[in-house]
Amino acid sequence: MTPSRSSFEYASLVMAILALGAVLKFDLIVAMLATCASFALASSLPSTKLFRRLGRRAQMVATVVVAAVPVIVLVAVGISLAYLGQHANAAYLDVVQELSKIVSQWRGRLPVMLASHLPSGPEAIKPWLAQLVQSQSNTLAAFGKSSAHGLLMALVGGVIGLLLANGRRRESADMMPLSVVIARRAHHLDTTFRSIVVAQFWIASINTTLTAIFFYGVLPLMGEHMPYALSLLVLTFLAGMLPVAGNLLCNTVTTLVGLSVGPMVAVAALIFLVVIHKLEYVINAKVVGSRMHMAAWELLSAMFVLEAVFGVPGLVAAPFFYAYLKAELRELQWV
Repeated sequence: MTPSRSSFEYASLVMAILALGAVLKFDLIVAMLATCASFALASSLPSTKLFRRLGRRAQMVATVVVAAVPVIVLVAVGISLAYLGQHANAAYLDVVQELSKIVSQWRGRLPVMLASHLPSGPEAIKPWLAQLVQSQSNTLAAFGKSSAHGLLMALVGGVIGLLLANGRRRESADMMPLSVVIARRAHHLDTTFRSIVVAQFWIASINTTLTAIFFYGVLPLMGEHMPYALSLLVLTFLAGMLPVAGNLLCNTVTTLVGLSVGPMVAVAALIFLVVIHKLEYVINAKVVGSRMHMAAWELLSAMFVLEAVFGVPGLVAAPFFYAYLKAELRELQWV
């Protein structure tokens, strides 16, 4: 006896929930986001005005364009690393000189009891810097390993997305019932991802605007100037496209740059950016919730729960996963 249509619907929904759980359990969120991104790009580009002129070759050219992006990024990173390797000694001396300037500024601003613990001059900074790097060697090694793993997962996910975009077929009468509902679930996932990306664009724009106000409005009132402000704003926007985690990256970089100006600027930047980071929870819930027809408290609850269970990956995935599951339940008329 053939199972009913609803049986396939429920079975595919259970499979989708288990798959999303496995993504978080086995730390595959980067691969999944890369898969969704490459699939969305490779599927959308052929329908644009520029690519439609290519006719039947539009899909192939779009695939090549999307595939070329990570290759170009890898080549750029390789060239940058090679350049750093050739100029490592000069870069090290520049770091020592810059740290010496920062320490000199701090010695004049901090109380005597605290200033006495700071190294005096470049020659005293060199062994301190070497000891710092050595003490953090395990952390640096773990960071390098996780970065390489994340990059590999992103590349694999990108390839999978391209293969899916080129191998997809529309629902037809000869497709098996389970294949039909799984394809429909995948379509819902793709639609949700595109909506989340658009929402994240607005969130990144809001974060960048608030950071610009801090750089060009608040700091000048304090009589200070943030170096590399424009570059930091570009980083804030680009990293802001990654939910929450991108904001943490910007906070770290901006605070370190603020240290080169003075301790008060660094503290002010840290406090301001922590407020922005917490505000992003609410902004994320409002923007994503309005686009996906969800209440802000629902999304905030999902973000807090997934962060508590899975850490930062759960926090990054929460808006995407909850929006998708809510859309599926809405189609089943359960909510």
